[in-house]
Amino acid sequence: MVQDLTALPTALKQLQETVAYGSEAILSKLSVHDAIVASYEAGSVYPTLLGYALGAISTFCMCVTSNLVARVLTVSLSVLMYLQCLYDSDQTANAILLSFAALTGVGCTYVQVLSWQFAFAHVARKKKARKQARNK
Repeated sequence: MVQDLTALPTALKQLQETVAYGSEAILSKLSVHDAIVASYEAGSVYPTLLGYALGAISTFCMCVTSNLVARVLTVSLSVLMYLQCLYDSDQTANAILLSFAALTGVGCTYVQVLSWQFAFAHVARKKKARKQARNK
């Protein structure tokens, strides 16, 4: 038991180094900069899609999930990805396009979630009214 406790700090150090190396390797393969450069050649489609997706995902998770950890995690990851895209963007036009698309994604998703909630509440009220009318 004593040997296990003395080996624990070195094992944790090795685990930390492995995770740091692995995350560095993964992040070097996933280059947002390359996607944005390719997007410029394709007519700047990717910043629009990426911005809308980031805004929509963060808004949807913020409005729908009840778990605070899930809310904070998804919004922080979306904001982190957004900031990385802005930092990697070489052209101001792509940064503006990304920002406008993200705001559009936030607004559209929020309106959609509100309309879903309104529709579900309306159906629940009608169901309750029918049930009360049947019981009279």
